[in-house]
Amino acid sequence: MTRKSDIETAGLAPLTAESDLQSGGGSVTGARDVNEVSAIVYSHSQAIQYCYERELKRNPELKGKVVVRFTILPNGTVTNATILSSTLDNENVERCILSRVSRWDDFGAIDERLGNAVFRQVYTFGF
Repeated sequence: MTRKSDIETAGLAPLTAESDLQSGGGSVTGARDVNEVSAIVYSHSQAIQYCYERELKRNPELKGKVVVRFTILPNGTVTNATILSSTLDNENVERCILSRVSRWDDFGAIDERLGNAVFRQVYTFGF
């Protein structure tokens, strides 16, 4: 049994600044624009999809949501990528996602005085 899988990426609306997690808003900490960050996160969606599809071959019933939090440093690189929650219940996919997110380095540099920006991204698989 094979099943096509997709990451929920419709405009990447789930991407939010950490300061707005409860309200689901899109304001940002520091000087990062949520739309610019969303575009870059979207450009990496194939790498995240790969993490899921690799495990889907072993478990055709695999589906769920993974919520990732990551910090963008002023130099444009990611640090402190963590899984906030997951209904996927698959450590291989979760580790792969964290590995991929941790390598992102294309957010562009900003003035160091503007500080770090913390974001949350929701990935939905198999629904």
